[in-house]
Parts: sequence; structure tokens; C-alpha cells
Amino acid sequence: MKLQFSDPVRQDEMGNLETNEYAPVMQTNSAEAEALIREVLEGHKGDPVRTGQQTNHLDAISEMAAKDGTGMNYEFNAATMTDGDTGLFNPEVFRTQGIGRPPRPNLLLASMNVQAVNSGAYIDWIEQEARTGVAGTRLQDAQGGTSETRQYKEYSVPMIMVSADITVTREQLTDSEWLRGDLVDELTRDVRTVLSDQVLNGDGLGANMTGIFSLATAFDAGDFAAAVTGATTRDVILCAINQAQLANFEPNLVVLNPQDYTAMKFGWEGPLFDIPVFTSTQVTKDNYLVMDGTRATVFIDEMMRVGFYEQHSDNAIYNRVTAILHSRAALKLQNQHTGGFIKGVLSTDLAEIDATP
Repeated sequence: MKLQFSDPVRQDEMGNLETNEYAPVMQTNSAEAEALIREVLEGHKGDPVRTGQQTNHLDAISEMAAKDGTGMNYEFNAATMTDGDTGLFNPEVFRTQGIGRPPRPNLLLASMNVQAVNSGAYIDWIEQEARTGVAGTRLQDAQGGTSETRQYKEYSVPMIMVSADITVTREQLTDSEWLRGDLVDELTRDVRTVLSDQVLNGDGLGANMTGIFSLATAFDAGDFAAAVTGATTRDVILCAINQAQLANFEPNLVVLNPQDYTAMKFGWEGPLFDIPVFTSTQVTKDNYLVMDGTRATVFIDEMMRVGFYEQHSDNAIYNRVTAILHSRAALKLQNQHTGGFIKGVLSTDLAEIDATP
């Protein structure tokens, strides 16, 4: 009897290994032995096919076939896919899903109001600049309150442009169907990382956005100047929250560098504050921000799309394709709302509130 297995393992279009059903070629002079072999094969369908396991299966078949005294030999032609040292096409490897990527900073965008727009190079709005007269109580048949006048002013900010691109060979794009989706995902992450940094740290110069740290109100200790005995950096944040509340804002987020947050947590049990803390390496160590995030909006061009182009540099002669993502964005933070965003330097502000001689 002869039993032969050929090419039992193949790859699907995503590079994942698939196991084919057994496709034996049998030569036997015993109908009973053939029936026993088929019984074993049916019982093992769908098992991962590996050399060691095949040997075990074939040993079992040989043992069963030997019951009628029929001799047996077999051949096993293993799959020969390989790509050298990378192991991408090694049939001994089980490939997990997803693509491994370097870690990225936490993005403040995830904690803010984000609104999509489909046109316009600027975002503008109207603010009430000045007001005279106030509402008040009055007696019956008496003049009510005083007349009021208001002044309004138009403000606008430009949409900044952010771009990212990745170049690959056409062969890579054709041979790996998952690559196109991965490029779109990677470029989107790149652009959102830059936008989040601009929302926080943009200085308004050149192509940069004017970010929150540039617009926020500086820390003012007020009544707590040199009044807190044994002050800590946590006390600085509490004073900043108080400052925003005195301006009739309700902060809902503390923004810190991870190292500063960790230092505050030492020896402290429970939440540091009554509002959430957001940490990111996009925040410079020793800097902080207390913010009423409901008062700011990030506008992002909803037409953010990835295009694939050959007309870039020397792509044509190298058969390359460049994936490019363009986006526009703007931060709206009204002048009268900057009091809800308090910024400072922990070490400097700690010295300001500390009552220690």
C-alpha cells in the first residue's frame, strides 16, 4: 500500500496559514485496509498538519492496516514556502492578527469637543465684547433696571494644514492586500498625533496653530499666595482649579506629564482631585493645565482622505507608490473663555503658594 500527502499547508491573502483537508493518494490491494485508512483520515480532518503530527497519524494508519497483513509505505511532501530568514512564509509558524507598532503618546483630542467641517479656510465667530447696565429688582410701578448696551466683535482663526506620506513599492502594495489598510491607519494616526500636539502646544507662528497653552490664563495664587503650609504640587493644582471656578468656569480636566502625575501620587490614597487627570508625553514635564474642556472646540476637515500617487519624486522608475493624507484643523477658544484654562509651572507655582519661610 502507498499513501502520499502533498502540500498540506498554504497561505491565505492575509498571510495567515490555512490547513488543507487531507488529500491522500492511495494504492492498496485490500478494500478493508483502504476503509480503515479512510476512517482514520475522516477522524483527523481539520487538524493542523505538521510533520510530527503527520507521522503520528501515519503510524496509526500503518498499525490499523497491518491487521490484515497488508504491507504499507508512505511519502510526505511537505510545503516548501520560505522567504529566507524572516519566517513570513514558514509553514511551522502561526501568524497572529494585527500589526505591531511603536507606542504613541496619549492624545488630548480624545478628551475634547471635535467637530467635522466640510469647507472654509477659516473658523470665525462673534463675541460680546462690552456690556453696560445690569438687571435688577424693582418695586411695583417703579422703573425696572437700567438700559443695557452691548458691543460685538468678529473673530477668526485659520485652518492649519497637516500632511503625512509613506512610500512603498507597487509590488508590496500588490502582494500584500492588508498593506493598503495599514497605510491608511498609520497615516491617520500620524496626522492625529500632530494635531493633538498643535492643540496643546502650537505657538501660532508660521504654519502652527495657536494652541491652548498659548491662549490659557497664567496661574495666579490670589489669596493662597504664601499661605499653604507644607505645600505640594497637588496643592498647586487645587489652587488652579479654584482660580478657574472664581472666574465662573467649571474645570473638568487636569493635564499633566506622566512623571509629574506619578510624583503627586506617591503617598496619596484615592483620587488626587475631583476631576479626571489626563497624562501625555506631549505635555512638557513640570508644566500643567487645568481646563474647562466644554469651552473649546477642535474643527477637523471631514474630507480627510488618503490618496495613492505615482507622481512623486522618482517613483516611476522605481515602481513606487506614495500614500498621502492631507487634513485641515482649527482650534476655537473664545477670548472670554480663556479664564477656564489655567496654565503654569509646578515648581514655580509651588514656591508661590508655599508658606514655609
